[in-house]
This record gives sequence, C-alpha cells and structure tokens, in this order.
Amino acid sequence: MEKRLLVIDDDQDIRDVVRDIFEQDNYKVYCLADVNDVFSEINHFRPDVILIDYRLGISNGADICYQIKSNAGTLHIPVVLFSAHHREIDNIGNYGWNAFIGKPFDIDHIRHVINKYIKKKPREA
Repeated sequence: MEKRLLVIDDDQDIRDVVRDIFEQDNYKVYCLADVNDVFSEINHFRPDVILIDYRLGISNGADICYQIKSNAGTLHIPVVLFSAHHREIDNIGNYGWNAFIGKPFDIDHIRHVINKYIKKKPREA
C-alpha cells in the first residue's frame, strides 16, 4: 500500500524536513506552500493524510481544515494541524482536525501521529 501525505506549509525548511522524514518511511509526499483550491489538490494527489500549518501566507490552515471536513467527499481524510502558535490554537476551537502537533516538533512524535491515521484508514479504490 502506497502511503500518501499532503503537506501544506509556507516555510520551505519545514516542507523539506517533513518530506525527508516521510520519504525515508516510503511515503509519497506532496508539498505546497499555500493552496487556493484544496479540493483540486486533493483530487490530484489523493492523500491518505493532510498535514497543514495553521498560519499560511494568504490562507489559514484551520479554515482549510474546515473546508475539507465540511465536504462529504473529503471529510474522511484525516487532517493534522501543526503550528508554533499553541495558545492561538487553544483559543480558536477545533475546526475539525483530527490531531494537533506543536512546532517545533519531535520527529518520532510526528511520525507516530501521521502513522496512526494511515493505519486507521483503509486505502480507497
């Protein structure tokens, strides 16, 4: 089974580190700095899990998560929100994400969280 991770983060260094971590674990990783149409990206890549930064250049990760979780065709996809702004996340409430990872993140912890959702979700045809 091919494992597919969509990463949306405006920090190139973070995208590179996350890509390196998960490509070592045989994931296919698709990284974006920001996204205007998350649904076209999801349809194109068909991720098993989506990892989204809370603060993006022109978008907001929580809003993107809400869009994904409000759509019948994508609500089954686990979304992990990550951010260095822990207090802000505590104050906004949950927009439907399945898990939150604080930055800076521990490599073993991010692997554990993403793998947990890969194992829960059977690949759809």
